[in-house]
Parts: sequence; C-alpha cells; structure tokens
Amino acid sequence: MPYIECHIATGLTKARKTQLIRDIVKVTHESVGSDPKIINVLLFEHPADNMSISGRIHRRLRSRSWRRHELEPGQSSAPSAAQTA
Repeated sequence: MPYIECHIATGLTKARKTQLIRDIVKVTHESVGSDPKIINVLLFEHPADNMSISGRIHRRLRSRSWRRHELEPGQSSAPSAAQTA
C-alpha cells in the first residue's frame, strides 16, 4: 500500500491538483504494479515564501516561472515552435 507525499507551493487550481494526483497514481501503478485503489497520495501545500529551488526562495522565481504551474490539465508547459525560434 504505497503512501506518496508531494510537497507543492500553494496556488494550484483544484483541477490541477486532481490531475497531479491522477498522474502520480498512474506512474506509481506503472512503476511498481500496485493496484491504483490502494495507492495513497497526500498533497502538502506550502506558501511559496517557504520553498526553495536550487537555493533560491521560490517567491523570487514566481515572476518568471509561476505561470507554468497554473496550466490546465492537458496543457503543455513546453515552449511553442514560435517561442523557440
């Protein structure tokens, strides 16, 4: 009975958190073969000011990267061909 803890910054929409949980259950099932019905996922939300990425406070990164986290399920955060050209 796997228990998976996922610590994330506050601010994700309910739809995005639901998709995150579904993705974690799917990957866990595919990786270790556990029945999805017994896979438990716990999301812990933390203020961005309390998070660090590569030694930098997450809040400081929000202006550049926070929007990637607010994509609706099914959207890609990869840059489009126009953005990479």
